[in-house]
Amino acid sequence: MPNTSEANRLYEGEGKLLTNYGWVQNTSNLSTVRDTVELVAEDGMNHNALMRAIRKQRIENGMSLNKWTWDARCRCKAICATGMVVLDRRNNGYVLTDLGKELILSPKSESIQNGKRELSNEEIEIFRKGILTNPPVVRVLALLNENRKSGRGAMTKYDVGAELGFVGDIGFTHYDAEFVVASNKSFNDMEGDSDKWARTIISWLKQVGWVIDGEKFNCYGKQLRSYTTKTDVDRVLQYTVKSTIKYIPIEMLCSDHHPFTHLIQCRRAAILEQLEKVPYMRKSELVSNIALQGIEIDKQQVDFDIINLQQAGIAIFKEQSYYRLVDKIILDKPIVIEENEAERINEIEKQIEEKVTHYNGSIPSRIVADLIRYGYDGRNSSTLFEMTVNTMFKFLGYESEHLGEGKGRVADVISKYRSHLYAKSYGIIIDAKAYERYNFPAGDVRKMKEYISLHGEQLLEDKIPRHVFAFVSMDFTNEESALNEIARDTAVNGTSITVDTLLKLGEMVTNQEVNIADIYDWYNTNKRFTIA
Repeated sequence: MPNTSEANRLYEGEGKLLTNYGWVQNTSNLSTVRDTVELVAEDGMNHNALMRAIRKQRIENGMSLNKWTWDARCRCKAICATGMVVLDRRNNGYVLTDLGKELILSPKSESIQNGKRELSNEEIEIFRKGILTNPPVVRVLALLNENRKSGRGAMTKYDVGAELGFVGDIGFTHYDAEFVVASNKSFNDMEGDSDKWARTIISWLKQVGWVIDGEKFNCYGKQLRSYTTKTDVDRVLQYTVKSTIKYIPIEMLCSDHHPFTHLIQCRRAAILEQLEKVPYMRKSELVSNIALQGIEIDKQQVDFDIINLQQAGIAIFKEQSYYRLVDKIILDKPIVIEENEAERINEIEKQIEEKVTHYNGSIPSRIVADLIRYGYDGRNSSTLFEMTVNTMFKFLGYESEHLGEGKGRVADVISKYRSHLYAKSYGIIIDAKAYERYNFPAGDVRKMKEYISLHGEQLLEDKIPRHVFAFVSMDFTNEESALNEIARDTAVNGTSITVDTLLKLGEMVTNQEVNIADIYDWYNTNKRFTIA
């Protein structure tokens, strides 16, 4: 057995995140991805702790420790790229998504094929949803499907690799199949990085039933596998992909082998952030707006970067002189703490200490800490805040579901109280806002009206006769004007709930001082939520 003491020592204690996410090679079996997801603690896990857990799992399964650290890093990237976790930058680790939690609870198949466990139908459905949050997966699926529809037939991993990833990035090498043959190498032994990404993604797509084997190609006397899509992928790309929110860690936007990794990542992230703000934007506006952030960029670089972002699977269209970001995205960037932020962060940590101590015994400490930490963190942790708000409403006793991730234009959370008395049941349509002081911009007010129209009908169909809306944030300004406008235009009342008040409510529910069956009217005021 190889000496692994040095590798083990490196993964002691708390560790940092990897330098690249979003692109995966060699964790091609989704049953292995599930095995890894099951290792992630319910309340999240530091990177090093997960690495150690993977090593322990390998030992328990009788697997070799040769190159285990490389395999473990690939697995960490895979659970992120399949939508089962998101990065927790505060704790340098991973947090389960709702899909990840659903996967852990889903039944496993007993069928073994070629030494690997096949997926159950339930697992397949969950992975179908998860992998579509990863733009490179969508890119590969679209390439294979377009080739089929255009009559060009099946594609090899080298064909796909040629059109996948970033041009000019030495972390995205590619070989032609003819070059592999000319080099007297086998197709299993010689691949560029992009070809490896393609092979792994194709394997995932085969396991969820969207891609099948095509006829083998004869390449100068050597047989090379090819792949194509099933016809039902047309609908997947036309409808499901468009409604799925794409998760984009900034590390996805350039490889860590590029000589200017940080610069390129920041520049491409800035392009996405600008295009997110408006339906269309001129190239000249993109250049000037990004330049104001202190990032050097010109029109040629904009064109180049957008070509690369498109090859990574991000849907950006050019219409005359305008660019349009079609995808709904979550751009996950590192948390940068400026010097003048240090004092504020320290105050947040003190508040967490105070609240966790105060609510000890009545509310789980992880919920308390996460509501405060993610609530103050703005867009860096918006999804994590939504997930924590959902968890809090479940803790209060509601039947609650987080919809904000990959479900299209919907509310963040829907919480329901069901009573055996039909008339007492009610639902809450929740928009969770990770802001220190949320001021109800017009676009968000409009969205809430749309959410009420959509989910109100769904709640009625679900035998929930009454519903209200609620905004949850750290604090609010100008809330009554916004709340009254929404109520006037929808005929549905609502409220704004601070995290502090939500925690007080949790304490009262735990202490049986109040029952959620009796507090519908507390949400129905068009004012800030108060404890009666």
